[in-house]
Amino acid sequence: MMDALHVGRLRGVIEILEKLDPSARLEALKKLITNNGGTWDLPSQKIGADGNPIYMPALMSLNLFGVYAMAEVLEELPRNWMKAAQNILDANKAGETPEDARV
Repeated sequence: MMDALHVGRLRGVIEILEKLDPSARLEALKKLITNNGGTWDLPSQKIGADGNPIYMPALMSLNLFGVYAMAEVLEELPRNWMKAAQNILDANKAGETPEDARV
């Protein structure tokens, strides 16, 4: 069972991301990770002479508040994180007892 603070953080991030244009979600996640801890494995922002990022992982990933998501295509990463976070919240809610729901 997740504690109320963790549940609140996940719900809050999902709400923030849902309000944003999908093209702004990755940048928001990066800021949240920078400010709250977490990790990411994203393409380098440095561009090589060939026009490609200097570092390009096979799978892009990020981890925020214990929720890990990955994608082969960078634009899918925020959506995948949001789905994973929502799945965790749904599973947590399903495991609640009536006493837990009052917290």
